[in-house]
Amino acid sequence: MSTPHTSPIKKTHMLTRSAGGIFYFQRDPPVSPIQPKSHLSLRGELDMSHRITQYMEDNDRSPCPPDYAPLTTEGTEEIIAQLPEDNGLTVLSGSAADFADFFEEPLPVPVPAQTYAGQRSTLTATASTSGEGTASASVMSLNGQSASATASSVTGANATATVSVYEESPRRSTRLGNSDAKEPAQRSVVPVLRRKYQVLNAYPNAVLPTPFVDSEDLVVSVMLRGPSRKKPKWTSACAELAHVLDVIAPRAFGLSGGRARWGVTFAFDDQKYKKSILTLKQQALTYRSRDLTTDATLEWIAAYQNHALEQFYPNVKSAMLVLVDELKAHGFSTPFPGSAFSTCEFRDLTRAPMTTPQKQWQVRFCDIQALTVLGHWNGEMGGHLILHGEGRIVKVKPGDTFLLPAGAQAYTFVPVRAQVGERQYVFSQFFHASVARWVEKGGKTDKELEVKARHLRDKAALSRLHQWSRARESRADRTKKQFLKMDDVSIAM
Repeated sequence: MSTPHTSPIKKTHMLTRSAGGIFYFQRDPPVSPIQPKSHLSLRGELDMSHRITQYMEDNDRSPCPPDYAPLTTEGTEEIIAQLPEDNGLTVLSGSAADFADFFEEPLPVPVPAQTYAGQRSTLTATASTSGEGTASASVMSLNGQSASATASSVTGANATATVSVYEESPRRSTRLGNSDAKEPAQRSVVPVLRRKYQVLNAYPNAVLPTPFVDSEDLVVSVMLRGPSRKKPKWTSACAELAHVLDVIAPRAFGLSGGRARWGVTFAFDDQKYKKSILTLKQQALTYRSRDLTTDATLEWIAAYQNHALEQFYPNVKSAMLVLVDELKAHGFSTPFPGSAFSTCEFRDLTRAPMTTPQKQWQVRFCDIQALTVLGHWNGEMGGHLILHGEGRIVKVKPGDTFLLPAGAQAYTFVPVRAQVGERQYVFSQFFHASVARWVEKGGKTDKELEVKARHLRDKAALSRLHQWSRARESRADRTKKQFLKMDDVSIAM
């Protein structure tokens, strides 16, 4: 298989367009949006998420692990219960066990997350400092070996290899990219899920982008089928990448909770570490002599996600790029140069199903998370995406891409049937919430800035703390203005 595109990184350091400003992908016009099942106010959801975020910021004074855990329904209820009584906030209902009825094998039920201090999950990592402004980390890989990570960029500059060569190990899947495999006498799970979660079917366009809007016509989330002019190549590339993930999955995801993350992330804030920000590399995501994190196919997918972000959320992307510039000033680079996202992640949904309605609190409520779904499964029997805020269930095919405010809107994937060989993966990009907070505080943790400002009375630190506090108070209002209505999206094209 040939390289799906000529990499723009080498020549221009721009991920989505050429030096002359020509887009590498055509901007496909969106179709008529899908309306929510019932009243939905994105501004109201952003308001709620802002207040919950403030509560977490004010109450989380413990050492900060590198990653927020998703905030579940139970965690949201606990926080809202401690807010003023006139908050008018409501939460979703549902639990991880709700999907277990539909499958032969019981699904693992995640332990409900705590609300603030101690809420987050951890990585097995050690870090040290080598030189001024350069953080390094040693992350235990899945085979027990130590993988070094530094603050140097995890770029796609050398991503010239393709996924056409196969490792001589597990048997190659015979259903690559087939989400509609015909099986006799199998009843679709959708009617049962519709009744249980009180959601309606969504029927996105087969080629063009399909926005999901709220009751005020604000674009909440978007589903894309891939670049329309390169659809066959896109489908083939996603299928080949899914096969590579099938081959490396046991060592890439088997001992890591079903996830493999790389890019810029947040480390423990205690005396062990002189630097709180790390650039993680993923040694487990290697395929023969290639590093999948800099693979040409993955670079193509990352570029398409950035392209879609710019089309439907231009103001959000601009705000994220401001953080990227400040991150670079501290010596860190995004996984793909020119990207608006600080962090990338593969998630094996077969090993780690997302069965609980939850908000992804490693994503700021004002930012967008991009997801591209890969694998092979029967689309009638599982693999659907449930958008709980919009009240919609969406049939997902390999290569489908979603953009959504994951820190403000809960979503769930219906598990696929691992017992019959089905697999589903998600490649996602986001700007890590803890990294954003570190950047906004001048490259300092909460503790570091507090000590310098309040105890040492450092004028620069005091100014930065006051600046951050003022920005926090107006954060919700700024965020509401960043999301466009459908008419504005058409103009932006």
